Amino acid sequence: MNSSNLPMIRLLIAKDWQVYQKQLAGYLAGLILALSLVGSGRAWAFNAGGLLLIVLLVSTGFFAIGHIVVNERKEQTLPFVMSFPVTAVDFYIAKLLAGLLIYLVPFLLVVLTTCFLVLGTSLPDGLLVYALLVYLFMLMSYCIALSVALAVESEGWNIFIQMALMTVLSPFMIWTGSLQSVAANIRTNQIVWSPAVLSVLGAELLVVAVVLVTTSWFHARKTSFL
Repeated sequence: MNSSNLPMIRLLIAKDWQVYQKQLAGYLAGLILALSLVGSGRAWAFNAGGLLLIVLLVSTGFFAIGHIVVNERKEQTLPFVMSFPVTAVDFYIAKLLAGLLIYLVPFLLVVLTTCFLVLGTSLPDGLLVYALLVYLFMLMSYCIALSVALAVESEGWNIFIQMALMTVLSPFMIWTGSLQSVAANIRTNQIVWSPAVLSVLGAELLVVAVVLVTTSWFHARKTSFL
């Protein structure tokens, strides 16, 4: 997929960033609060912070998709965008990069802070493996939802996919927590990257790559916005 209209792509990305930056700031504040609770060292605060962390990380992504993709269709802003010197591929690249950028800011904040809290406080180091499995699953879910939103115009289908992904998160957390190497070390200071853990991480990354490549291929074949 090639595009030489980089200035216009940057402008479209900047526009989406400006539209969502206030909401993103609110989510970041909530995530910082959740991380503070997780690192407080108290059992009740850890549980409350962990739950809040998951809810906000999911909400941040899906709310971003609603703002920068779904709502624009409802508000019929596409004809306005078509008045600019921009192709359908330029528009897709801008939306994809804006969506990834907006989500990676809170995602990386959570991942890096979690690593610091687990390795630098009294929290068991073995918790890091489980946390990364869950975080990467959430990134994978976001990439799927973003790709579907970019490819499918039906708001109903987009809501269905997002609800399905949220529903699958809880069983995934239970399943990964029951993996032998995870369950045996989650309360210890042993960080064990077992074959099962590496297989799950690899599968998550593979799904992310396949989804993004497939969606990009689909949009690269389009010759118009419609």
